[in-house]
Amino acid sequence: MAPPWVAYRRPLVLLLLAIDVIVTVIFKADVDRQGSAYATGVLVLMLSAAVAVALALSRESSRENPYS
Repeated sequence: MAPPWVAYRRPLVLLLLAIDVIVTVIFKADVDRQGSAYATGVLVLMLSAAVAVALALSRESSRENPYS
């Protein structure tokens, strides 16, 4: 059920580590400045969850025909 790219654990961990290092360098390891990056990440996570639910519901409703 998982996407095929999940099988590549080492590159995925390295990618996430690189993103963490980049964010730390950009925000100069300041907790107050990283707060906006954290908030943006949470908003992106919520948006992607909403898109996934919308896609799942649209696919589910297209399979069912309640008026037949």
